[in-house]
Amino acid sequence: MRRNSCRDHWNTEVNARVSKMVPTGRGQSIELIADLFNALNLFDSDWGVRRFVSNTELLELVGYDLPNGRGVYNVLPVDRNTVDAEATRWRVQIGARYTF
Repeated sequence: MRRNSCRDHWNTEVNARVSKMVPTGRGQSIELIADLFNALNLFDSDWGVRRFVSNTELLELVGYDLPNGRGVYNVLPVDRNTVDAEATRWRVQIGARYTF
């Protein structure tokens, strides 16, 4: 990977897990599990936001310089603050595990 090639935002995400083991007898047990993904966004909608660069086209060909034998280009603006709504949301996963 080239030097200075990564210019995207830092991603800050905190995940949490809570579990409780409940014995049922004769060495068997049930474990109740709750996983919370992107817990920061649950407490404040400005935390845990995932941003990305939306347009990766940097140049637009607008003409051709015939005497010099090269193209004439415009530099396109790049929006570096597009929010990925799907990755930004907090999520909960609930599960159970039976051990025997």
